[in-house]
Amino acid sequence: MTKQTSEQKLKKELNKYPNIMTLKLQTNTHSHQNTPFDYLIFTPTKSIAIEVKELKIDKTKRFNINRIKPHQIKGLEQFTKTNPSNKAYIMIRFKTHRNKIDTSYIIPIEEYTTFTKKLTMKSFTTQELEKNCKGWLKYEKNNWNLKTILY
Repeated sequence: MTKQTSEQKLKKELNKYPNIMTLKLQTNTHSHQNTPFDYLIFTPTKSIAIEVKELKIDKTKRFNINRIKPHQIKGLEQFTKTNPSNKAYIMIRFKTHRNKIDTSYIIPIEEYTTFTKKLTMKSFTTQELEKNCKGWLKYEKNNWNLKTILY
């Protein structure tokens, strides 16, 4: 399974909520264009940007912070500054083969950057994330409730 699976899972969950519009941003590698995030979501009260990442924790249990590129962090931060109602998040899915463990975190971009600046290593575990980062939402397997960030 790839990051695409995490994106499909997010899109499937978003489709359950009324009165929202979701756009998947596509990277155009031929024109050397990189998108600052994967999803743009419009609700009646706010706009939301989400960058989706996935880590298979069978081999390593540490998420390398270099997986989120500087242009993505900058894009998410700029998005929140363009309008006070705009929100930006990073979604990181930690999973094992056949999804024995399948935990996703949705972290506000401000919290993520504050957390990663304090790290002594270039990676972190779920335990370090839960202990040192504020404002994250945790989802186990298919128990998702995105109302907290959507409305």
